[in-house]
Amino acid sequence: MALGGCTSMDVISILRKKRVQMDGYEVHLTGTAREEHPQVFTEIHVEYVFYGDDIPAADVEKAIELSTTKYCSVSAMLAPVVRITHSHCIRPSADVTGPPA
Repeated sequence: MALGGCTSMDVISILRKKRVQMDGYEVHLTGTAREEHPQVFTEIHVEYVFYGDDIPAADVEKAIELSTTKYCSVSAMLAPVVRITHSHCIRPSADVTGPPA
């Protein structure tokens, strides 16, 4: 949860600075933990979902890259011991299900 919140704050902030308009945003995290105790995560996948029309994919990809490599302190702490992967999708405004981003 901390990773999702940290990277989301970065990504949304970066996109707002670039004046990217969006109607919604979600982040989904899935993870794999080891069987033995302590059951720490060994892999985490972060999926970013953006809702809006005409959202530039290049801006989204750059924001995610900056968050994961430079700004997100949670990612920086986890990366040496956890395999973190990322994906994103951009959906039309008509598909938004939650409050505006």
